[in-house]
Amino acid sequence: MSKKTTKKRSTLDPTFKQLLTAFLSPLPLDVQTEVEVSRLPRKIDAIVTISAQNTQQQIHSQTPFAHFKTHNQIEFKGKEDRLTRWDYRRILGRSYFYMAEQKMPFEEMTITIVSAGKPRKVLAHNQPPHIFKALGNGYYKNEGHPATYILVINELALIPKNYPLLIFASNKDTFQQALKQILDDKAYTYIRYAYEVRPQMTKEMLTMAGVTHLPKENLEFIAQDIGEELVAFLSPELRLRDITAEEMAARMTFEERLAGVPSEERLMGIPPEERLMGIPPEERLMGIPPEERLEGMTFKEQRKLLRLLLERELTVTSSDN
Repeated sequence: MSKKTTKKRSTLDPTFKQLLTAFLSPLPLDVQTEVEVSRLPRKIDAIVTISAQNTQQQIHSQTPFAHFKTHNQIEFKGKEDRLTRWDYRRILGRSYFYMAEQKMPFEEMTITIVSAGKPRKVLAHNQPPHIFKALGNGYYKNEGHPATYILVINELALIPKNYPLLIFASNKDTFQQALKQILDDKAYTYIRYAYEVRPQMTKEMLTMAGVTHLPKENLEFIAQDIGEELVAFLSPELRLRDITAEEMAARMTFEERLAGVPSEERLMGIPPEERLMGIPPEERLMGIPPEERLEGMTFKEQRKLLRLLLERELTVTSSDN
């Protein structure tokens, strides 16, 4: 697996698990992510356990997982991490590990592989028991043991119960259509996840849709988690609108603060002794007429100055000779 693929997967996998947990937790079922199935470094993305008998109708009407049984394994394959035949076999292996650990019959177990794109080679497999049958609207089922379902996100219907999966679509048109529908329905809960998956496209579509008010928790997430990525889309006026003069000055160099400020304005409020601090005596006197240089000096100070001038003159004369 390339470094680029690994990076993309590490970005989207946590987002999928976080959204899956947030989406299913209100229902009377248990959601666990990163479930270890042996001492080997193999983990199931998520396990959903249903203990109540009267929840099937809720799951059917509110989620894309109407096929769930008591124990349900969910695996996610994002747009940069396509499902291969070898991935499929690894998923089956983890499922059998889990059933062995739980000492449960396969009739109580389902496997659901949520795939951003269509895994054509896996679906084209023609050897039992790994033959998948198309059920329509992006659902494919394998009648093996346990029953395995592949949900192709790009083919799912644009309906509310599919929103949590549709924002992970690998097809940009599908993502745009889903996000437009989400905005039309004001289902703003999913906006923060859309930003994580496609930040630039989400920002552009929000702007085009004229959406200016989002729930506070969404705005906080956008600012804290991906604020830097969005700065490029803001005009200079918007970037500076709420920054105080003190905050702006703290970010500027000394030279930037003085640029364009007239010299008389720079000196306003600075006492004379501070203005002269660090300036050599000869530079302090430049441009000041002799009579003004002597103003305010006592007779004693003038005598001292005269003596220093005579000593300097004598030194210059003797060096010339």
